[in-house]
Amino acid sequence: MAATISAVDFWDTRSKEWKVHYKPKSFRVDHITRQVNGFEETSLIDGKPFAEVQKEVSAFIENRLIIFCGAGSDFDLLDLCAADYTYFDIQRHWYSTKINNKGLIIKEPLSLASIYRHYYPTEPFQTGKHDSTEDARATMKIFREQYLKLKIYSKHQKDNEEPFNNIARFVPEWKKAYKARKKNKRMKLTAC
Repeated sequence: MAATISAVDFWDTRSKEWKVHYKPKSFRVDHITRQVNGFEETSLIDGKPFAEVQKEVSAFIENRLIIFCGAGSDFDLLDLCAADYTYFDIQRHWYSTKINNKGLIIKEPLSLASIYRHYYPTEPFQTGKHDSTEDARATMKIFREQYLKLKIYSKHQKDNEEPFNNIARFVPEWKKAYKARKKNKRMKLTAC
């Protein structure tokens, strides 16, 4: 169930938020919902219809490079096809490896909270009620301050060029989409 969706720009100077309308008692509210999201039965009555939010979010992320943590579930909740958009999921970079019951090594993605607390242990994050804007800000902060530092500054900065102008050419997942869309529009970075 999609309830609230948020996006922030690269420098976290602007944000965009959407809320999906649900009638009171049309979704389950228990102590966990109240504790984690702060939702009550009437919290979402002032939202927009799902189809309208879906259309607005789809238009907003079109021709942008979207930074996610757990992109699959985010696209699924909005009933959008991930293949239609250019995105990078930080969970593809941060994961733990485990051995399953058949002796095979598997990669399990780390949660946003785990990644954030690893790099920013003294900053409060998701302590009690949290929202989608807090998650979007944390995702972009990790991408901006940790991922890019690891991938771009250490290996690819040359001739004193601004590394953020050429992000896409250094990350394989973005190469094809970047080249195809470069002719049409300059992509914007957004975290959801």
